[in-house]
Amino acid sequence: MDHLLILLALFVGLIAGPLVVAKLWPSRRRCSGDATAGECGSSPVFWGTALGLSPFVAVTAALILAGPEASGNLATKLEIAAALFGMLGLLSIPLVICGFHTWKWNSDGLEFIGVFRRQSVLWNDIASVRRFKGMGWTLRTTRGSKLSTSSGYVPGEPLIIAALVAKRTDLAPSIIAALEDERR
Repeated sequence: MDHLLILLALFVGLIAGPLVVAKLWPSRRRCSGDATAGECGSSPVFWGTALGLSPFVAVTAALILAGPEASGNLATKLEIAAALFGMLGLLSIPLVICGFHTWKWNSDGLEFIGVFRRQSVLWNDIASVRRFKGMGWTLRTTRGSKLSTSSGYVPGEPLIIAALVAKRTDLAPSIIAALEDERR
């Protein structure tokens, strides 16, 4: 019975974890501002991935527990199910860590603040912009460094690109052309 309680606690933690994190840090999934200045966090996809995988793991664990008696005793089945939940938790850690990032932009430039990296780029230091069809943008600086956005994970990406178009009118034609090509 103790094994079952541990398994239940793991499952509740995996489902409740992303929801609790999203409630504690709501600014991570919001985007505020316009083409002159703003701030946004990551998409809820980071928080929802563990939640989305949890039913799969729960069904697998239920099948293990309800399997024929020949496949092992209850304690062994509970240990296997607990290992599945543990693996899901370990696989979710990188997604949760990646979800802690913020994009900020103002009249001076663009800043990415992540868990392991922080990068600031002045608007005037951007040498080129490249669009990956439906995937995001890569900004290359005059010093050769790159900063990339991803359309599915950065809710403020349209505002960031609007700010870039407003600040760098010389890059605006290539940005607008890339967007028009994508619409075709």
